[in-house]
Amino acid sequence: MMKSSSSTVLFALAFLLLCSVPGKVRAQQLSQSSFSFPVDEIVKVRYGYFPEPRPLHVACARGWLDLYDVPSRTYYQVSCHPQTSGRFAASRLDSGQLHLAHLGSTPMAEALARRLDLLILYITQYAGDSQGIYARPNSTISHPLDLVGMRIGVPFGSTMHYQVLFLLDLLGLKGRVQVLDLSPGEIIHAWDEGSIDAGACWGSARDYLLKHGGAGNPALEPAKPLISSKVLSDWGRPTFTVLAADRTFANNHQRFVTYITGVLSRLNDSYLDRLGLINPKNVERWGATKTMSDGSVSYVASMVDAMMIGGEVAGSPSELQLFTQREALDAFVQPNVTEQVSCSHFGTSKHYTGSIMENLDDSSALCKETLSPIRKALKQTTEFLFDQKIIADLPENFEDSVNGDGVFQEDRLDGIHLAWSYDTCSGVEATQCLPAGKYAQYGVKVGSGSVQNQFELLDKLEEMDNERAATPYATPNEIGRASATSAVKDGSSTCQDWWNATVFTNGDAVSGKIGEAGYPGTTYSDNLNCWLTIQAIDCSEDTYPCETFVRVELDQMRVWSGDFLRVFADPYNKLCDKDSPTKVLLAQWSGLYDEETSGATLLNLFPPIVARSCLLIQFETDGNSERSYGDVDNKGDGFELTYDRNYAGCLDSSHCNGFPCEEGLCECDGIHWGADCSFVDYCLGTQKIQLIPGQSLMIESSSKSFQADGNFRKSYPNDLDCSWELELVNPSNDGSAKRLAKVELRYDLEATHDLLWLNSGPVASTPMSDSTYAVVTGTSTQEPEIYFLPFDENGIAHLRLRTDAMGRRGGFVAYIEVIVENHPFECTEPGVSGELCEINHCVVDNNFITPSESTNTLNQDMVIGRIVSQVPSLPVNAMPSTECGWTLPDSSLSNAEALRLAFQFPLSLEPHRANAGGDELVIHVWDTDNNVDEFTHIYVEECGSDAACNHWWQTGVCFNRTCEVKTTFDIELPAATLPSAKVIFKTDRNDGDVEYSGFDLD
Repeated sequence: MMKSSSSTVLFALAFLLLCSVPGKVRAQQLSQSSFSFPVDEIVKVRYGYFPEPRPLHVACARGWLDLYDVPSRTYYQVSCHPQTSGRFAASRLDSGQLHLAHLGSTPMAEALARRLDLLILYITQYAGDSQGIYARPNSTISHPLDLVGMRIGVPFGSTMHYQVLFLLDLLGLKGRVQVLDLSPGEIIHAWDEGSIDAGACWGSARDYLLKHGGAGNPALEPAKPLISSKVLSDWGRPTFTVLAADRTFANNHQRFVTYITGVLSRLNDSYLDRLGLINPKNVERWGATKTMSDGSVSYVASMVDAMMIGGEVAGSPSELQLFTQREALDAFVQPNVTEQVSCSHFGTSKHYTGSIMENLDDSSALCKETLSPIRKALKQTTEFLFDQKIIADLPENFEDSVNGDGVFQEDRLDGIHLAWSYDTCSGVEATQCLPAGKYAQYGVKVGSGSVQNQFELLDKLEEMDNERAATPYATPNEIGRASATSAVKDGSSTCQDWWNATVFTNGDAVSGKIGEAGYPGTTYSDNLNCWLTIQAIDCSEDTYPCETFVRVELDQMRVWSGDFLRVFADPYNKLCDKDSPTKVLLAQWSGLYDEETSGATLLNLFPPIVARSCLLIQFETDGNSERSYGDVDNKGDGFELTYDRNYAGCLDSSHCNGFPCEEGLCECDGIHWGADCSFVDYCLGTQKIQLIPGQSLMIESSSKSFQADGNFRKSYPNDLDCSWELELVNPSNDGSAKRLAKVELRYDLEATHDLLWLNSGPVASTPMSDSTYAVVTGTSTQEPEIYFLPFDENGIAHLRLRTDAMGRRGGFVAYIEVIVENHPFECTEPGVSGELCEINHCVVDNNFITPSESTNTLNQDMVIGRIVSQVPSLPVNAMPSTECGWTLPDSSLSNAEALRLAFQFPLSLEPHRANAGGDELVIHVWDTDNNVDEFTHIYVEECGSDAACNHWWQTGVCFNRTCEVKTTFDIELPAATLPSAKVIFKTDRNDGDVEYSGFDLD
């Protein structure tokens, strides 16, 4: 989409991730014609669900999730958003893009382990036969053991991914099957083109595989079920789906959370009563027909419409889908409300004695088990994810300890709202009084705890809908329904057609708007990678550097996590070529923003982006579909930017928040960001800072990193990519003098997932390179760590912070000072490293030290030196670095036939299975001229018997369930070559509480 306009607005040098909170809109900002009752505030809530047949979707179709809270005169307006996987939904809960969402037990366990502040409100279902592994019938796969050498597509982090890994682990197939990370839509595409042999999936992908053999070959038959989730559950790995909520949101909106769990549980139990034993209406409600005998629409029809099935007409589900999806409902296993509040699920009876307890068999007894089966399953899942290296640590809230009253510490299973929703209604102000959703203004309330009257709420909502001729479908308030059964979603993107071939140059509009989708009723497409170059008005092949600047401003932003809008500049390339290795990231956006929720424009919240000569815009989306259903605003997803190709730049410090203006650009410090140095909430992108010897500088990831007590608080967003490039004013060295950046560093980063690099040289496209000095992750002590970061030959060094899609922490703060060191250091103490030997563990590049005197297995004349992973007092899991290296001098390998390694004590690293990945020593030998590139991986392998210990560098003995590694062995070098060699130590940092000593070898 492109819009021409002459309007222009400032925009900033930035790297942004826009997080959303529940939108609070004052009623006077909206049209009062929408309501016939007094509304002081509207809270906009985004609810994520899986587009598979579930009774709960009826509420999205009929608008039954909306609530008018009479005491506060607040209207909760809910929009529903189909999600492709629970891991993405968890990320969006963490980023505030969703407020409630369905999560599978695997992504829920990962979220809790990674300290996402979520509550589990309701168990929506067990997977049963609704998901599984499905294989091509014409393949040789007839048994799970036949998967060897095959390719399976599965969304990583999902419940099916967990069960696939469990199956491969159980059958000894790990490392022998290629497991591909594919979204449901990508599984469909890969199935059609024949690039996968099996799919582990659910919902639309499962339905497609079971009906299609592959569009590329009509002769192929549909998939055959290989193994179901129910069977894998019976084998010891049960999976289920929960309704989760952000804890802060749930605490701040308890009456709404009570209502939503109440209406969803009643819809679920209504389906469980489909024979009408409690309420005869439930028979027709859940029949596979569109219309019931009284002329009203069935629940099945509303449910099917909410699934947004490709090829279906909105608001008019087909008979085929009514029958198919009604039949598919029976594949799930669904606990009713009485089961859920019992000790087998939430265990609510431990701390609640309301009227719902009358329905329990043993209402007076407390739950006798510390862990309910649900808690046990989550704990078991978390331990498996830890063992598989998917998470870095085990959460404390699944431990067996309980406090004095028997309530689980840091309980995340919150069944109290579900219990409240069935309590006896007594008084308008009572928290337990369940109002009739959007019709509460009429004084309609329910809340009887008796089983016989539990469907009174549904009866009331139907009655009020019928009186007002309300539609049982969300039509026309939906976005992204696919027009064909082979697709998951339709998008409105056009950037692939014109962006990549377009450069705004002389003759094009001086100013205007660009965007992708971003207008009502539209959404963007999947798997986009669009690039657009905007050149300043005076730039051409013959004019460089240009005098004029380019600026852009964000007008609209609704881009979901996993999808990104990026802006680059290139100080060394006047044309801003997307393939240029010198381009610099100025901004990255991902998030949802609704302007009316804050009463401010984006320009008031975020600064402008400005660059001399040109800017490069990239819009990249993943394979996950973005859709919405029942969104009355119907604004659409996408973005819009205003650009100006004739901007003059800053004039003085008044345009730069008091910071210097140099040659049209503001020079901010390490805390202030944007083209006008006005933004301080968190780091935004790439900041270039000049330093002189003796000068000190503070940089930090966020001005909100610390609490009043000096401890870190959660402050940085997900999906950050921030760089601080430090440049010496006078980089030349005097003789042996060396200039270093002394970095005093405190940090609180999510271990393994969020990393801070300390690099020599300028910012590059990838953070890890030959210029990397150290990499830190995890949490430092109260005392700062000190690093002496070397500048490169041009006097440049940089720090770079990258965070992933979930698991926010406090960030970091660094005090930097330029020092001059006149005497080169060579570290001689075991385990010490760094330019000035300031670090008590190895870093990316280390030197050899004097060999051990006790080594008698080596020819002392041929000894290269000694390498030690860390000082003896520091365990491996406390090392901030994730990779260390020792490069052997080429002269040492001249005429050598082998490289001998002699350990001072047995290799002490976290054990792991073969091909599983984990802590290891890697010996890399290469000779470019002779096409030699060989790797030898040495690690501590888990075992069950001596027979498993068959690597040549092992002793062949399995002791304490680990294979012994030889204390001395030789690695043969390729003959007739002049090889180079390097020893590399890699650690994954998830050793838990077990301490390992690393290695000490000559």
